[in-house]
Amino acid sequence: MGTHVTWGGGEQSVDFLGALNGKEEFYARTVYQGAGTFRRIWTEANFDPATKANLASPVFTGTPRVPNATTGTATDQAANTKFVTDAITALVASSPATLDTLNKLAAALGNDANFSTTVSNQLATKFNKSGGAVDGAISINLPNQVLGNPCLALNNPGTSASTQAMMTLACGSTSISLVHKNQDPSLHLLNGSGALQALNAGTLYSNGAAAHTSATFLKPASGQWVTLNGSGQLPSGGSWAYHCVGYNGSGQALGALSGVAAGGTVVGYNSNTVGFAWRIQ
Repeated sequence: MGTHVTWGGGEQSVDFLGALNGKEEFYARTVYQGAGTFRRIWTEANFDPATKANLASPVFTGTPRVPNATTGTATDQAANTKFVTDAITALVASSPATLDTLNKLAAALGNDANFSTTVSNQLATKFNKSGGAVDGAISINLPNQVLGNPCLALNNPGTSASTQAMMTLACGSTSISLVHKNQDPSLHLLNGSGALQALNAGTLYSNGAAAHTSATFLKPASGQWVTLNGSGQLPSGGSWAYHCVGYNGSGQALGALSGVAAGGTVVGYNSNTVGFAWRIQ
């Protein structure tokens, strides 16, 4: 037998029975009017402390299970392997196989811990497409250039024919510019006085006024074109382009000379030279 304890009395009581038949077991029953059935509530096999985990820092064996937490849960609730796997899958999402791990991402960024700074520094050396200043010379190489395929094209989206809707190529910080007015096929020179003068292949302008035209460009002008004879000595001062022919006493041509020489130089072939000279400086 074991230990038997009864609590209460009369028609109803509670009986506790332990160490029955020498076993470490514990029974209890409720007695009503002298009748009741003992039920085992504790055995050595079920309550062996060696098989139980501590409340503080428990260590489990086998396959312990916990309920799956709702996606996005961020509390001290225990997370099972399914919750962790779902969270990693959501993080990777549809990333390509070459970028589906942190190691692959780092490799794609060149393993550069300062990638953002590196990219910012490189962008700082690039020209802003919205405009800005370029330091140094610009060289554009484009073979087979034609009218429809220029090496440099300036486009203005404006449609007005006013001077506000034009494309301008300025000469540094000066007020001199080459201007193409919208809806006007001519190229203009904007001089220092702010006046626009159309340019064309037949006329050369200086400070807004015509310097030479196609009719006068090769026409001799006083002090610029001179004839040469005798020894063929050039007028003094400046530089001259010349062409002359030397003759003998019988009027037979002996030879011709052409070139550029300083003023005062004798350029004749002999003393019987005939020719012309044009001052170029």
